[in-house]
Amino acid sequence: MRIRLPQNRVNRYTIYLAIAILLYFVGIILYRAKITHDSARELEEITSRLDREDPGWRWEDFLTNRARLPDEDNSYFLLQKICNLPSPASTNGQVNISEWRTLPEGMPADFADSIAQLLADNPERISLARKLENFPEGRHQIDPVAMINSDFKLAQKIRGVGIELLWDVWIHSQIHQFDVCVQDIRAIRNTARSCSEDGLIPFLVRNSIDFLACNATQQMISQGEIKSSSLELLQKEILKEIRDLNLKKAIRMERARNLKAMEFLLNRPEALSEKLEEAISTSQEGKEITVSVKKLVHLLSWRYPLYAKADQAFMLRMMTEQIDNLDKPPRELFDYVEKQAKEISDLEQSPVQARNALSRTMVFRLFAVRGDYRCRGTLRATACGLGAERFRIVNKRWPNNLEELVPKFLEKVEEDPFTGKPLLFKRLNDGIVIYSVGQDLKDDGGDVLGVVTDSSKRGAYKSNLPTDIGFRLWDVNKRGK
Repeated sequence: MRIRLPQNRVNRYTIYLAIAILLYFVGIILYRAKITHDSARELEEITSRLDREDPGWRWEDFLTNRARLPDEDNSYFLLQKICNLPSPASTNGQVNISEWRTLPEGMPADFADSIAQLLADNPERISLARKLENFPEGRHQIDPVAMINSDFKLAQKIRGVGIELLWDVWIHSQIHQFDVCVQDIRAIRNTARSCSEDGLIPFLVRNSIDFLACNATQQMISQGEIKSSSLELLQKEILKEIRDLNLKKAIRMERARNLKAMEFLLNRPEALSEKLEEAISTSQEGKEITVSVKKLVHLLSWRYPLYAKADQAFMLRMMTEQIDNLDKPPRELFDYVEKQAKEISDLEQSPVQARNALSRTMVFRLFAVRGDYRCRGTLRATACGLGAERFRIVNKRWPNNLEELVPKFLEKVEEDPFTGKPLLFKRLNDGIVIYSVGQDLKDDGGDVLGVVTDSSKRGAYKSNLPTDIGFRLWDVNKRGK
């Protein structure tokens, strides 16, 4: 059957144009269908692999398996109440005690008075904070908005509570009210535990507050003798924290939360546009802008839904690679962290493409690994240090080595997380130090406090950063002096 075209040229060309337009739109539809299909296949491949190799990886699995905690036992609600009260102006950490004293010195009176006044300005706040001693567990509330915008301000406020409790340890150790100090340190530790492994940000906050607890313990013992029963209690709780810390679990939950957040954004056009604008703005930093951000956001918002599943697959692959590399030996792991940080940096600076538009804003650099290793090294050295102090109280002398603490004062000699070997022990002319070599894997002789280079003026002490990680103990006749 032959199709007869109109003799009129205009009519004939009109038909040609209509066919061309029809073919164009059919082509677009087929092209978009292919992109959608390929994106879905990418996501299916990685999710099927995770279902086989990492069962329980999905967000719904985490929520189902998340330990239930009654509200009355949840430290999160007490912390919320504390954070709603006015806080001292300096809880951002600007108070640097190392400029005022070198352990085991006591604090100068004027400095101690100023810290005491900061705490006295809101006595209800520190009184409530001490009650955290009785709240060893916490569960933060989870909602879709929090999945997109992590509450960094709340994290800062929670850390601020830990800092205030540390100040309280400074004050009460100065006047030898060690029972109050022990209460404060237990409260600091529980503040850290309120940040369970619900993602990477809570885990980092937990690490940070754990450092405060170890710092507070060392500062307290530097000022006098503490009851052996109190030391044993602190040691037991620190050992539990060592067992419970789990960076891999935190990153697994971060991965699941990222996927849920990316799915959530697809149904929230305004929120999606904000995240796309964030990605574009980051990629254009320091570059000459030829196309406005808003135009690029508009274009990406139209194209992104086609590539959404490919973007989700890209995020899952990157974060799964991070998780898989956590089991490498420290030196290999740190090399991977540096390599991967450069890859992410290059990705952030490259032009934004629809297939990685959101994932590039959600995959963190793995610098958390360094903090985790440092935290574990500090906690382990602190646990061993408490065992050594208990040994000294009973035997009226320091142990000759860490093995002498086992099994009465320590179940086992803790390992240096950086080397996999036992923590190092060194007898000094005024006490002992128990330490890890740190990321450089170099034994610097137990330099865990930093070497003071200028102590000519109180309030302006200068010292080098410590090169090892650990816990320092002084002979009793040196403490507070």
